[in-house]
Amino acid sequence: MYPDMVVGYAAAVDKRDELEHLWKYDENQFGKIDI
Repeated sequence: MYPDMVVGYAAAVDKRDELEHLWKYDENQFGKIDI
């Protein structure tokens, strides 16, 4: 239905640098993150 709204990205939640890369990747893919 919305194939561009879901992506896969592997990151370990106990590794801060991986989570920061995940956050930046999501911002680039989807724009502003509102939590």
